[in-house]
Amino acid sequence: GFLAGRLTLGVTAFSQTFRDMIDYTGGTTACGYSYCNVARARASGLEYQATASITDAISANAGFTHLDTRVLAAGFDTTSGGLFHLGQPLIRRPATSWNAGLSAASPSLGSLDLRLRYVGRRDDRDFRAYPAVPVTLPAYTLVDLGGTYPVDRAPGGRGTTLTLRIQNLTGVRYQSVFNFLAPGRMILLGLRLTM
Repeated sequence: GFLAGRLTLGVTAFSQTFRDMIDYTGGTTACGYSYCNVARARASGLEYQATASITDAISANAGFTHLDTRVLAAGFDTTSGGLFHLGQPLIRRPATSWNAGLSAASPSLGSLDLRLRYVGRRDDRDFRAYPAVPVTLPAYTLVDLGGTYPVDRAPGGRGTTLTLRIQNLTGVRYQSVFNFLAPGRMILLGLRLTM
């Protein structure tokens, strides 16, 4: 077939247990008003990966992650704004995320890379008041674009290459942590010298 020998698929299962997670304990424990290692949690899920060499110069890849997190031992704060509630998910961990990319490369023309990154909804807390209020961060999708262009090329692989990277190409406004706006569009221009 068209992709015979050019397609690679992969699946990874993972399970992690986190012990002694840090929580603010207030003044009614042996820690006093301090941060102590009290909570425990588990994270498990599946990651799917696919890579395809469409031609000798063009390739594509994609990945999908399903994540399940659960608190196994509660933290000190048992109010609605507490960080660690028994049986509840960990904050700021999306259950679903995926990425996809398309790359093209030519020794004489340089390279071009386009990537999409999706992060699903996440639970968080609004800590501007006490007790903190549970909130949900909306999903977002970012587009990144990068490329290189050989300005000059000398024998032995030496030469000068112009590099360009645009992160968050479409200027999406999003928050990884509630009430902290993430950076907008970033343009990074560089020059790489190979001696």
